[in-house]
Amino acid sequence: MCTITTDNKPRFTLHGLEVPEEVITYYFDYLTPDQVAERTFIKYLGEYYDLQEFTKVDQTGAFKGWDGFSSDSAWSGKIIKIIDSDRVLMGRYYYQYSTT
Repeated sequence: MCTITTDNKPRFTLHGLEVPEEVITYYFDYLTPDQVAERTFIKYLGEYYDLQEFTKVDQTGAFKGWDGFSSDSAWSGKIIKIIDSDRVLMGRYYYQYSTT
């Protein structure tokens, strides 16, 4: 069973140049300065995420109603719903498996 938690609070996206340089250097060092300038990021629960790293989902199954996910592990991660070009909803998901 997949459990999804969210506060349903819209968050504004950040253009690459709005993300602190130390965050880019530490977490996104694989991007060139030109790539950073072209990307869109989101800050959620104190962490920054590159929106291009979310995988698009179809509208069936556990993530119905959401637009994408980014795994933290095999059993958990972040989910995203695009509201418009400047805002998104974020949430967390995790799978629980019963042994009974």
